Amino acid sequence: MSGKDIVAATAQGSGIVFLILGGIFALVGLPFLVIGAIPLVDYIQTNSWKRVPAFIERIELVEEQGEDEPFFSVKGEFRYDWASQTYHSTRIILSDTKTTDRLSWQALHDRLEQSRQRGAPIEVLVDPASPSNALAIRELTPGLLIFPALGSFFFLFGLLFVGVGIWSLLSRKGPADMTHPWIGDGPWEGFHIRSSGILDVLVAWAIAVAIGLFVSVFVFAFATDPALPLVVKGMLGIFLLLAAAMIVRAIYITLRHLKYGDSLLILSQMPLVPGGTFDGVVITRRPLRPEDGCTATVRCIVIVRKVRTSGSNTTTTYTEEVRYEKPLVVRADLAQSSSGRSAIPVKIEIPGHLPPRFLQDYPQIRWKLTIEAETSGIDFSTEFELPVYGVVDPSTIQYREKKEE
Repeated sequence: MSGKDIVAATAQGSGIVFLILGGIFALVGLPFLVIGAIPLVDYIQTNSWKRVPAFIERIELVEEQGEDEPFFSVKGEFRYDWASQTYHSTRIILSDTKTTDRLSWQALHDRLEQSRQRGAPIEVLVDPASPSNALAIRELTPGLLIFPALGSFFFLFGLLFVGVGIWSLLSRKGPADMTHPWIGDGPWEGFHIRSSGILDVLVAWAIAVAIGLFVSVFVFAFATDPALPLVVKGMLGIFLLLAAAMIVRAIYITLRHLKYGDSLLILSQMPLVPGGTFDGVVITRRPLRPEDGCTATVRCIVIVRKVRTSGSNTTTTYTEEVRYEKPLVVRADLAQSSSGRSAIPVKIEIPGHLPPRFLQDYPQIRWKLTIEAETSGIDFSTEFELPVYGVVDPSTIQYREKKEE
């Protein structure tokens, strides 16, 4: 199991918490994002400045003691001529950001100090519109990227949490029509249910980008530090592998979606009722033709919430239980070979002793149909939410009158 049902259940049961956390994350990330964006905007604007020779008059490596470790930066002054007039500037780099990376600052200082001692000119950038505004070194250093990366990480996660919180509060509302609770409750319309292919792609990339931003902050900040303990470097390596794995996973899910697209499940009736066996047909965008057939699996998934209190501490955990699971190998394909698709017939059994779909409280009950097949290249896999409901009045059940394959 993927565990995404637990994530959905956790979000659904903690709407207010996600809203508060999202607001805090966004408020923390926004200042970092604004502060970090200033030197990046300068970097873009200085691209049109003119290069002129200049002479270093003063350069020093500044060390300031922080709470735990020293911070370093480079300060100095250079002179240059523009339109027969001599100017002086103290702007060495794009930003005055200080970092603990002494080696990078030392290398920059030594390079400029050698130019000063030899009296050799360096090329600086001068703003033609305001010649007194000049920049000695135009480089995107790790220090410049820390604040944008941190700000992006916190701000994007904040917006994501706010969105999840709003979705959670809206999804906890009861059905608008108690006699037809399946209407508007899931990803179905009429007798048709679409898979969540594009949503899986978006979620996979959101996770990959968020983890990548988070890891890049620490890699840029610490990876070049020779004094970094081996254990910390090993942890950075593990984080890099995790980020790479998430990116590879997102690429695989994207390629699978590009190859197969969203699938469609057509049911014989709406809704499905515990205690019966129902017909369905899965329509795929491309023909599958697997040698070993397709595996269709019906599952009843229960999400249980447990609250434990120990003194003043309260812990809430969510666990996923598979209450029912029945796989079936399907070798038939009802589609014509020239149709460019597959139509996989499935029998969906809903035992009468199992509960229907229920998401308004805990334990939550979800019914899923998964279709998997080994095909050339990327294997086929798709999943559908099943509309399993307890029906008091059988006359409310709708039946499909003709084939829609």
